[in-house]
Amino acid sequence: MAVFLTVAVAGQAMAYFEDNHLTMFAYTLGGNEVGYDLGDTASMDFTAVHNVLAPAGTFDWLAETGATDLGAVNVGIYAGSGSAYEAWFVTTLANTEPVISMPNVNNFWNGITAIRGHYGTDTRKDSGTYDVPGSYGQAMGAGGSYGAFHGGDIALGELNLADASGLSDLYLYRFTYPGTGSVLTLDPGATTLHKAAIDIGLDGSVTLNPVPIPGAAILLGSGLLGLVGIRRRKSA
Repeated sequence: MAVFLTVAVAGQAMAYFEDNHLTMFAYTLGGNEVGYDLGDTASMDFTAVHNVLAPAGTFDWLAETGATDLGAVNVGIYAGSGSAYEAWFVTTLANTEPVISMPNVNNFWNGITAIRGHYGTDTRKDSGTYDVPGSYGQAMGAGGSYGAFHGGDIALGELNLADASGLSDLYLYRFTYPGTGSVLTLDPGATTLHKAAIDIGLDGSVTLNPVPIPGAAILLGSGLLGLVGIRRRKSA
């Protein structure tokens, strides 16, 4: 049993920052960065509503990046595999196909390998200086270019936490190799071009396809009105 537990723990430890794991980085330019493995994309339900990948309190954006202002913190998210010919990254635009640069897709895949080597596979999250070899900052480039694979306006490829709305802040897109031609092709979601919407919560949470706050408020209000009606009937 002791041997089994050791192997099991080691297996789990090696599962971080792997190919096609949804990986998130929070960083400050010229300062610190922190990497988070949010899990294997193969096990995620991108159609589920309010799929919580990290509950409130999981991340402390300021303390972990060393920033004193949320406006200094940027967040980028990617996944990918050169062997499986997949590439995932986020932008701040919903239902809008990102521009990609196929000549740079190998930079993206090589960046994934470099980051995995730098961060290791024995921890769920780790930190390092933004511009050291193997860091997200050096392997993927600043501002949301994802190794220059994102060929559009790279300012759209990351979220500055000062702009976090509490609703859907980022949108995840997936590109796959269809087996014909020479380019990766967008793989849309069930009803949108993006695979999922992502909320980066200032409370330290990360949620796929979050329930919009206005809708939740309406439901709450309807419930309260129903309770008032029941009380009135009882009192009558």
